Amino acid sequence: MRAAALLALALCGLGCAYGFTYGGGAPDRPTVNVRVEPLVDQTGDGWPAAVVTNRLRERLGSPRGGPGERTLSGEVTQVSVNNLPVARPGGVAAGLMVLRVTGVFRLRDHAGNVVLPDTAREGHAEATVASSVGETEDMRRLAVERAAQALADAMADAVMDR
Repeated sequence: MRAAALLALALCGLGCAYGFTYGGGAPDRPTVNVRVEPLVDQTGDGWPAAVVTNRLRERLGSPRGGPGERTLSGEVTQVSVNNLPVARPGGVAAGLMVLRVTGVFRLRDHAGNVVLPDTAREGHAEATVASSVGETEDMRRLAVERAAQALADAMADAVMDR
């Protein structure tokens, strides 16, 4: 009984160490402070830029809590949808939406010098076309949100590579 408890405790410790070492730990942070300005939304939806801004602030938030040594600004320029027909068993037609959210951003240092010039990035996600218009719109909204988060992650990775 005691040996089983010790074994379980050891496995738990190994599992936690594995999680922190291989992707389960805290996300990477930049080595310098980055202040993320609210991104401008040029899409017809009016909200994807807010999702991108919030995700960037989660990823790039100032590790020391002070004002940013660098400033990230930009625009979310487009949400595009491609519909792909998909055949289902039984002959019922369905579809797959591939959504892309595109943005342009720039990184400046504290003196206003460009560190990373206008850089375009794209995030994408997929959603199925549902049997009702309401369900399809809900799935589209969730897919746009996932694509916006993927765009923010691509932007954050580019900033951290600098």
